[in-house]
Amino acid sequence: MPDSDAVNFRSYWLRRTLQFHGHLWHQHVSPEISSIQFGLLTFLRDHPGVGQRQLVALSQLDKSTLAELLRRMEQKGLVSTSRHATDKRRKTVDLTEAGSEAVKKLEAKARTVNELLVAGLDEAEARELDRLLGKLLAAEQARAAALS
Repeated sequence: MPDSDAVNFRSYWLRRTLQFHGHLWHQHVSPEISSIQFGLLTFLRDHPGVGQRQLVALSQLDKSTLAELLRRMEQKGLVSTSRHATDKRRKTVDLTEAGSEAVKKLEAKARTVNELLVAGLDEAEARELDRLLGKLLAAEQARAAALS
């Protein structure tokens, strides 16, 4: 462990963990499709024709971040967006054939990275990390909902 006051800040460790994840993702999964894009592709596979508002809730991303990700993914030909047939205010999102193929191609590799991320933990510690990360995100969602 480094000899510095920086180690007293969780933000330092979270950032270092994200760097570690990014390296693993780029090396084992894809340099073209980010892990967050892969997550969105997976949500879209599991919820075809979902509305953009519903996708915000599923992904726990804010509207502007999601809109930018979808724009980039649409440019890559991974998703398509369209206005809902009966409610023109509603935008729906679907996987394209290329998006569907990307999920199939990358899913096993993404699972490998998921395991590599916790390779230094035993099974109980990995489950506890998952639980705590979920708890942190749930608290953030509740905080954001209370502000809106």
